[in-house]
Amino acid sequence: MNKTSKLFAGFAALALFAACSSDEPLIEGGNPEGPTAPVEGQKAYLNVKISDAGDADAGVFQRSTDFNTPSYEFGNADEHKVNCARFFFFDGQGNFVLKAQMKPLGGNSTTENDNIEYFADNVLVLEDLKSNEYPTYMLTVLNKEGFDVAMDETATIGSVCEQLANFKSDEAAANFVMSTTSYVGDDANHDNTYYSVTKLTADNFRLTAEEAKDSKPVDVYVERLAAKVQVDISKSAESIEVDGKKLYKLTQTVAGDNNDENNGSGNANTTLYLEVLGWGLNATANDSYISKKINTSWTDADLFANWNAAARYRSFWGMATTYGVEPADLLTYTNSTALDGKLKSVDGNYAQYCYENTNTPGNVFKTNNAGQNLVITQNVTHVVLNTRICDENGNRVSMISYRGTLFTEGHFKNYVLNSLKNSAQGLNYYYLVSSSETEKTYRQVGADDVVFDGKANTVGKVDMKLADPDAELYAKSEVDGKEVYTKIENPDLATRLADIQGDTDLFWYNDGANVYYIPVEHNAKTETYGKEGYYGVVRNHWYNITVNSFSRVGHALYDPENGSEILKPEGPEDPLYYVGAKINILSWRVINQGVDL
Repeated sequence: MNKTSKLFAGFAALALFAACSSDEPLIEGGNPEGPTAPVEGQKAYLNVKISDAGDADAGVFQRSTDFNTPSYEFGNADEHKVNCARFFFFDGQGNFVLKAQMKPLGGNSTTENDNIEYFADNVLVLEDLKSNEYPTYMLTVLNKEGFDVAMDETATIGSVCEQLANFKSDEAAANFVMSTTSYVGDDANHDNTYYSVTKLTADNFRLTAEEAKDSKPVDVYVERLAAKVQVDISKSAESIEVDGKKLYKLTQTVAGDNNDENNGSGNANTTLYLEVLGWGLNATANDSYISKKINTSWTDADLFANWNAAARYRSFWGMATTYGVEPADLLTYTNSTALDGKLKSVDGNYAQYCYENTNTPGNVFKTNNAGQNLVITQNVTHVVLNTRICDENGNRVSMISYRGTLFTEGHFKNYVLNSLKNSAQGLNYYYLVSSSETEKTYRQVGADDVVFDGKANTVGKVDMKLADPDAELYAKSEVDGKEVYTKIENPDLATRLADIQGDTDLFWYNDGANVYYIPVEHNAKTETYGKEGYYGVVRNHWYNITVNSFSRVGHALYDPENGSEILKPEGPEDPLYYVGAKINILSWRVINQGVDL
């Protein structure tokens, strides 16, 4: 992207903007100090500077494991477009004082550093001041004109910053809500008492608009509430081209059907491939705090080493609305018909967005009976990769997974019927095919008579049943050298099929429908596995996920065309005073993740 070409829709040159007449102060507060104290009945302006720093040299993307040398990337025009800004002011005790808003009309591009996305100068009018004291703190919210909740005499920095953003992630691409960044660090315009707002000093205030425009602006840094995810398949993944489609080779062995087709090896002569159809985000948070919530007691040692970057005005971890709770009711799950996301190599601009979703280890990991520490995928935001299992000609292949063994559907049915045939009771079941006055024709139960029926409230689990459970069955015997067929009054074939399956889950990849769940990694390294931060999505982070290779099939779907099954893994003139402000939209922090499936 050209460093000087990123002009932002919705901005113009320097301009004045009057605050809404309803934006009046509700309580007194602030800092009485200053070069010239405000007088009740005056007016004020806020000088706002929003900046585009130009393109960062991405170089080699850094993994999330490397917090010392993070990588940053600037967004596209939609991702850094701003159409309104709202400002909320508080006194030194964190009590709400007043609010103001403006609608920027245009801006300028610049090349400051890789951390700051863009900037533009504007002046904000603060009206109806009823106090002779300056406010001490300011919260900035972009692209959320309707954000105006709980602004009464009881409002505080804490209550306002923890208000929910009240917009859904599918609106993100059109209008990204942003707010003041949260981080740990003391400087002229920030302290740790209220880490999610900008600290104001007496020198930031002016009593005329001209003085405000000529004064040094307050540096305000904002970040998007959304996290960004892109997915791709590595060029090194083994694949073939069939009729213009790329098919990725699986290395998983397929079981045979106990006949000559398996060449005596016990394995079928079937090589499996995958067609990748798309992807989607799953287990995404339903909402977000307007400000990132952090714990200032997190230390710079061990787990949280390098989690905070005061020099870049940002933190790399936070406490989402899902944090510290079992989040199932706070998350949204998708279905198979929504898995149509494009790969990065197909459309480099395509991405999906979501709110941050973080949690404590107890709600992310669980130890099984074998002592393995496993991720609770349904509790963490993850990618669902939508694929179909195919043969080498691109034909989709229905599969069955039984006790960890993978069969083609036909082979599995033959396996089951052969098991019955070789038992002591045998497979003495026949259907009447045709009947005339002189002849009746029968056929033995075969693979086409066995079907799979989806279990309620599951995605890929099925029960094995007879296609026509009400059809009459006959037993064959020999009488005086002739075949005799006798109707079975209470056939037990359905029961015997159920007995073979037992309590073992049977998974049906109907028409090859196959999905992979890929939990999004955040601070993923060997020593942090099982600890906080290994999995999670954090606001203003850009997660690039690359599938390096495929080996085994993923999770089965038995009704992919219907897609109704939810995939849930187990924003009159009274006193004035003036503040110069500079808003910097922080660039996306890039996290790259590679997976082998």
